[in-house]
Amino acid sequence: MNKDDLLKDDLFQDDVKIMEKERKTDQDDESSGILTPEKVTLSTLTTCQESLFSRKKPLSQKQDEKWAQEWGVPEEKVFLARLNRKGCMNELLFIFCEAKGITEERFRTLFFEATENCSVKIDITPFAINPERAGEHFTQWWMTNAHPIAREAQTTLLELLQPREILSETPSEMSFSSFANQNQQWHEGNGDNFVFFRDHPAVHGKPNILIQRKQNSGNCYIHGPIVLHHYLMCRTNQDPQPSIDIRKFILSNLRVESLSKLITHVGGGSSREILKMLLEPDSAIFVASIPDEVCRNLHRYGPGLITNFNIEHKFRSEQVSYSGKFTSPVQGSHSMVCVGYRKQIIHSKETIFFLMQNWWENKQFVECDSDYLEESCASVWFTRKQHVTLPAFSSTTMAEYAEAEQLDGDDYALEEWRK
Repeated sequence: MNKDDLLKDDLFQDDVKIMEKERKTDQDDESSGILTPEKVTLSTLTTCQESLFSRKKPLSQKQDEKWAQEWGVPEEKVFLARLNRKGCMNELLFIFCEAKGITEERFRTLFFEATENCSVKIDITPFAINPERAGEHFTQWWMTNAHPIAREAQTTLLELLQPREILSETPSEMSFSSFANQNQQWHEGNGDNFVFFRDHPAVHGKPNILIQRKQNSGNCYIHGPIVLHHYLMCRTNQDPQPSIDIRKFILSNLRVESLSKLITHVGGGSSREILKMLLEPDSAIFVASIPDEVCRNLHRYGPGLITNFNIEHKFRSEQVSYSGKFTSPVQGSHSMVCVGYRKQIIHSKETIFFLMQNWWENKQFVECDSDYLEESCASVWFTRKQHVTLPAFSSTTMAEYAEAEQLDGDDYALEEWRK
């Protein structure tokens, strides 16, 4: 971007004025009016540009610094994106996408994936709203168009960037106590049952163990690993442990491919890949499939990550107990956390029911027997790592309860992680 282009930007004008005033403190005349290339020295302009990325930042650049930190990108990228997108419709959305490197080509691919089943073909040509960016048909369509698919993406990204205030305490109707009251078998001391956050010796009596997260749609593949990570830290640390802030993790740490899919609601992600990001390389991840083995691991290693759990249509109801075979069509895959089990004699046979922590408003906890878990084709992953710590890149929260808005996507299996 050349000198003339920079000088057209209002915020950059403010920056230059600040620098000119500092340069001329010993003179009576101060910089005033609209600055032109003739009125601004090259030295001032260079100094102003350099000040954006040094300890002495003009006041108008504080927002860039805040966004850069929250989005996990260099401040220079935010600054240039802000200049490039000045005055655009939905300006903040454009700034974020450009700073994060979500390209026109990527938006093009996502457009065709998202609209391939539309009954009416969408003509993308008219959606170059900004004539100066005629080559960005797909980026502008996603960020400005009123089509329901594009509008959903805009809403998702806006709620990520400007979240509304939410509760920090778990609503009583969503609590584990409410679940146990309606499902008496899970009461403490009632039969042969075990719940990690209530019964495990490593966390018994510690505060702030149980955390709950609500999703309005999807992104289970992020919720599951982050909640599991919190429990693993609680198991190995004495002090109250924070949890990774899901919204900030998405903005700052998701790879561009996963982030763009999440925003546009095209496809899902892998909970195992996210867990791998959160744990250290020597964490010795392993999968358990035999019911008794899962029970033993819950005692020995703590909760397990349930991945690639096939969801039948019936599972989306408010029912919270499942057994046997599926009786309705499969409608996607899911990730949860296995936090407990109970054993019950049914028809003279011992049956194991697993307690799974979920992220849906009407289904925060759910149980299924070992036959149903097998029917779902899910895997339960544990780590032998004895001391789990926070990743260096993470932003945290001490909130007992939090919501993640409009983030969609199934949990996919990545076979290469088994190697």
